[in-house]
Amino acid sequence: MKETQYPILELPEDGLIDDVEKYKQVLGGTYCKNELHFDNELLKGKIFSTSISDEVSVSFYETEFKETAILRRSENENRDAIRINFLLELESNRDININGASYNSGIGLILGKQKETYIIPQGKANWMVFQFTQKILKEAYPSEAAELLQSYFNEQELVLFFEQLRAPLKKRVLQIQQLLSERPYLFFYEVKGIALDLFVKAGKLFYERVLIEKGIQLVDSETMEALFKVKSILEQSVDNPPTIEALSKESGMNIRKLQRLFKQVFGLTVFGYLNVYRQEEALRLLQNSTFNFSEIADQLGYSSLSHFSSSFKKYHGVPPKDFKMLIQDFR
Repeated sequence: MKETQYPILELPEDGLIDDVEKYKQVLGGTYCKNELHFDNELLKGKIFSTSISDEVSVSFYETEFKETAILRRSENENRDAIRINFLLELESNRDININGASYNSGIGLILGKQKETYIIPQGKANWMVFQFTQKILKEAYPSEAAELLQSYFNEQELVLFFEQLRAPLKKRVLQIQQLLSERPYLFFYEVKGIALDLFVKAGKLFYERVLIEKGIQLVDSETMEALFKVKSILEQSVDNPPTIEALSKESGMNIRKLQRLFKQVFGLTVFGYLNVYRQEEALRLLQNSTFNFSEIADQLGYSSLSHFSSSFKKYHGVPPKDFKMLIQDFR
């Protein structure tokens, strides 16, 4: 289905905290204490927004789309905003599509002059957005990294860096979600503290990526879609991953180009990404399933239980058996 067949929702370029009235015009609802509650024909939910500093704001979206829709930001010729999006995992293998890149969860750094277009499927979708100005680049990053990011912002239509939403960061995002639901005493300051911690950690991740990937190439929407297709294939075939030759054929790129652009966008080699995904899945299965260690090892494509155990310990710092005991002790 072509995207023009979906209803379009156009939000202001700025965050809720900076443009409350325009958000109310688009979404309806009521606004009180940094939070907008709404229930319209297209979606229902709430947006909480606050500033971390004069140059950085954060918004948390907890929504339920009544049908698949397109979310866009209003045109702004003088756009100065850079965004870091934290997308929590969607239910039932649903994906959000951003300018041709489809993903179920993760962290994305988006910058450039091209307006983002989000295709959001019917159902619940929760995400958090940090929005900051180019001034932050000069203040927070060493000059070399700041100059590189500045050049990408000025010269490229759209640059997307992607990171997996790994367990420690996901836990912090869920803490914010819980605080917004329960609103305990001094919750406002707790939210700001956790948000600042997430912003700093994400900033460090992408800063390191920028310095390593000095020759950033423009990735058009068709190529971006192909890269995310490869990512999806890897995630769906952890027990029997395809060869790099097969992935090259699926993507329509030669092996060298695939490896170069995959690492640029995702920060890891093709099979480095697969390894990290396996380890994050192992953590999830140990926490949320009744599978034994051998069954988990088999599901994730490990040749033996000992191989799984040693890989898990190398990545997480403890053997799976000890991790399972820690979970049981805290329940």
